[in-house]
Amino acid sequence: MNLILVTICAILLTQVYGDDIYGEVTCDNIGEFFVDGQVVASSNDWKVGSQVSFPDTAHVLAFDCLDEGGIGGIRGSFSSGMVTDSAWKCSTSDDEGWSGLGFDDSEWQNATIQTHSQWGNEPTSISSEAKWIWTAGDTADRHVFCRRRLRSVNGNGIYGEVTCDNIGEFFVDGQLVASSNDWRVGFPVVFPARAQVLAFDCLDEGVIGGIRGSFSNGMVTDSAWKCSTSDDDGWRELRFDDSEWQNATIQTHSQWGNEPTSISSEAKWIWTAGDTADRHVFCRRRLRSATSKKVKTFESVQ
Repeated sequence: MNLILVTICAILLTQVYGDDIYGEVTCDNIGEFFVDGQVVASSNDWKVGSQVSFPDTAHVLAFDCLDEGGIGGIRGSFSSGMVTDSAWKCSTSDDEGWSGLGFDDSEWQNATIQTHSQWGNEPTSISSEAKWIWTAGDTADRHVFCRRRLRSVNGNGIYGEVTCDNIGEFFVDGQLVASSNDWRVGFPVVFPARAQVLAFDCLDEGVIGGIRGSFSNGMVTDSAWKCSTSDDDGWRELRFDDSEWQNATIQTHSQWGNEPTSISSEAKWIWTAGDTADRHVFCRRRLRSATSKKVKTFESVQ
């Protein structure tokens, strides 16, 4: 009988919530929260988390927040595990279409983590993993817009998260699509399914270096990637011959723990065999032959 009741409850919950993602958001002081360009919640008290829900097929989350004095900040957490962190893109420019799917946020800066103590742990209903985010101007910036892309607009793209210890860039078919400056954060990337080569450029600023990422097609960083300390001409391009590069070495340093948790646990930290002796490393993985029929080079997903 108990099993029957549990099953019935599960069915009813599925009918009510479907595959929705839910969460809570807030803004200091007055703000709106958008999903794919549509307002789904408003906030006028930073001490309170406003409840939101949206389909797991959503593409873009966005905040519009007006600071009325003192300090400004945006904060939120979601049932998918996503939180506000430095992977979000922020700007003080109210660009046309900024909250929508097709907007190009490549010129927006990564969010700045706010550390002002006045907020304490409020709102407590929002995950403690969620950071207060804003633009780099801090108190000089009064009206801020932040957004995060979840996946490609046409649904045919591959999306994922990448990171580097310490400073790095991620390329698709030779084109820069993401930058990383905090190894604890997974930075979102999206690219066409027809892409041919993925590549990382990572600079270790001391102690240990590593590259990590996972993608919606099931690919992760592992020993199948090719890595080198040589910044060879065209190394991140489609037709580069990486046959002399060595397979990536799996890093097992315990300092990383399971961070970033938004990247699949199947993804390994990779590097060159020189480990701590190698400070600047380049890694790449070919997805298919550069001479495949009817294959085009990377185009930005907007």
